[in-house]
Amino acid sequence: MDSLVSICIPIYNGELFLRECLDSALVQDYKQLEIIIVDDQSTDNSIAIVNEYIKKDKRIKLFINEINLGLVSNWNECINKSSGEWIKFLFQDDTLIPTCISRMMQYATNDVSIISCDRIFLFENGVDEKLQHLYENGINSPGKAFGYTIPTLINANRICKKILESRTGNFIGEPNVILFRKNLIDKIGYFDPLLFQICDLEYWLRISCNYGLFYIPEDLATFRVHVNSTSATNRKDNIDLLDTVLLMYKFIHSAYFKPVQQLLSYINMLKFKLLLRLRLYEVQLWIKRSENEQFIKKYQATIIQNKGFSRYTMNGLNGIVFHLLILLRRKIVKLLSPLIIEK
Repeated sequence: MDSLVSICIPIYNGELFLRECLDSALVQDYKQLEIIIVDDQSTDNSIAIVNEYIKKDKRIKLFINEINLGLVSNWNECINKSSGEWIKFLFQDDTLIPTCISRMMQYATNDVSIISCDRIFLFENGVDEKLQHLYENGINSPGKAFGYTIPTLINANRICKKILESRTGNFIGEPNVILFRKNLIDKIGYFDPLLFQICDLEYWLRISCNYGLFYIPEDLATFRVHVNSTSATNRKDNIDLLDTVLLMYKFIHSAYFKPVQQLLSYINMLKFKLLLRLRLYEVQLWIKRSENEQFIKKYQATIIQNKGFSRYTMNGLNGIVFHLLILLRRKIVKLLSPLIIEK
């Protein structure tokens, strides 16, 4: 019997594209499915739309949070409500092609823990041309990062080396291109709610640097880019600054990224830590100018929950020195970026 796959759809005020999203889930040719929808206190017609679909298909299960949990915590709640062996996230703005899950499950063998595919970008009116170019031409998939043109299992060591090469760059993709085993949460935990923008990337890297990644070079989903998306808002407000710092901190201190740390020589670990200090000082400068209370609270929570994080903060004379370094940041980053992997 085929394994049960849970399509997890976290929603919040998603009425605009929700029908299209749900339709794409219901027409999957893989039959062992449940569709888990967790609403995070929507104030639009999202719940009414879901209830319409529940009358049509009993595979849909709707859960409504008693309070607004926030983006990442709602993702984790989806996982908690699911019963499947495999988790397939689908966001309210996006869609899956009818063969998406069946194609990915063809490669769900015992030695595979996470599977990725390619996707088609849908650009709504008003999206900046530079952003379109970034999505279409950036190194944002394993195919572009590694050059694979056939379905391939990428081993954990190659993933670790690519992490050191790209640092905080997303060379895997968005949540709608990923399928992963639910039992991974017992080994590596849940999505980190302290992250704003790259919570998905951190989780994919946390898995794949330990277990590898199976990649399918086929467009099996769509990813919608529009001016009101969470990603667009975070970039506009520079909220992703703190994310990159926290991810770099995890690379060199978190036990989940030990395979990455084992590839760093002593000298290159020092280089990595200096880059981290530079990035964190940029965050400190932004904090002083920012009026975004959510950003400030996240920064404070990050300091509290990561006890060693504060050692990288710069104040007083050190702050003045690092302010000068920020002015020379491009030259310094160019000098420090080539991390020699010795193993």
